[in-house]
Amino acid sequence: MVSIHSFSKDQLLGRHGLSARQVKALLGAEVPEESIETKTRELDKIAEFLRIGDLLHSHNINFIPLKGPILSFRIYGDATVRKYCDFDLLVEPSSVLKARELLAELGYEPVGYTLPENKTGRRIVLSHVHHVLFTHSLHELRVELHWRLFQTPPVRTTILAGLVDANLSEIQFADRSFIVLDDEMELLYMVIHGSIHNWRRLKWLADVHELLQREEIDWPKFLILAQKLRAGRLISLTNFMLSQYFPSCPTIPWKNEKTTFLNSYAIRKVSEPDEPEHETVVMKMNRLRFSVHSYPGLTYKLRRVGSALIFYVYQLLRNSNHSTV
Repeated sequence: MVSIHSFSKDQLLGRHGLSARQVKALLGAEVPEESIETKTRELDKIAEFLRIGDLLHSHNINFIPLKGPILSFRIYGDATVRKYCDFDLLVEPSSVLKARELLAELGYEPVGYTLPENKTGRRIVLSHVHHVLFTHSLHELRVELHWRLFQTPPVRTTILAGLVDANLSEIQFADRSFIVLDDEMELLYMVIHGSIHNWRRLKWLADVHELLQREEIDWPKFLILAQKLRAGRLISLTNFMLSQYFPSCPTIPWKNEKTTFLNSYAIRKVSEPDEPEHETVVMKMNRLRFSVHSYPGLTYKLRRVGSALIFYVYQLLRNSNHSTV
């Protein structure tokens, strides 16, 4: 059986993105102390997060922080425990353009696909992807501006948005108030996010492991949410991964479903070197196959394949237009 002890400290710190404190706590092993430079960099990242948040709030743009320093603060009681390189911010679709302008004022520039200026192109992007990415030339940071939690949710986007709005709470951090997903929705988001990414980084599974140890989840409420988001297969996959890498960890109370392909694919992705910079066609097809197996029902599968095709065609057309300029 594999376990987190199957990996070296260097693999956990590097490939799997855990922090020195997490590795020390999980393995009970001596790990070199973080340098002053590393600690300073983590504090600088929090300061930048607060700078972005203050600017958005000053323009009445509400956002929900996903993962990052707020999740670290919620799970570990310390915003510097989790390692991260992105700020993931969930905003209303109507606020995306204004938020993009404000990020530009702070020196953030779009990376990869962007929100087109024309309404048709913008509608395609807003309908078939769920975020745009920005980076700053002077910071080792990126901002992912989300307008929904997942690229192709298993339910209508209006239903997903309603579930998010109905399952929020408020926390205090750095003398500021932040709206966040409540505990049950946060756990479900972590389960779905990690599963969508094949659990290829054990840092995501370590977060779930830590949260489950705390026993603060209202399980009847969680199960209702999970059913509404049709997340049974992904919960089953998560429980399988926990049983493999954290065998002493509590699992999510769920009648596990048969997820043989999902399980084997995730195990393989965890064991592989990091994702290559450019995916081959075969790799893309395997990832798409994993995705369409993640939720039941033909409707979801058709929507997932359709979204992938539409976005790839859009990218090809966009790249073709740029090459002719």
